[in-house]
Amino acid sequence: LYGYPPPPASWELCYLASHSSYPRRGYAYRLKIEVLKRARAEGIDRVISYVDWNNEAMLLLNDKLHARRTRIPGDDDFALCVCMVRDCLARLGTCQRG
Repeated sequence: LYGYPPPPASWELCYLASHSSYPRRGYAYRLKIEVLKRARAEGIDRVISYVDWNNEAMLLLNDKLHARRTRIPGDDDFALCVCMVRDCLARLGTCQRG
């Protein structure tokens, strides 16, 4: 995607959404935490997501998870959000759980 292969020991989370009938109930947040926990169990260092700059809810979700958000050179539509698995889970207090 975008000519950037994911770095080694990375997962690319291509799509994460909850049904529009269930907004703001924390489903996507809890699902992404589960992805981070599974990534940690598999020895993955980072989870990478491409998020539309207009998708404020998903940008805020990644901010809440302490993801690093950066601009993709030459792409004005999507942000690159990188969760460093151990750091994000530790900051959330979930490093020892699950």
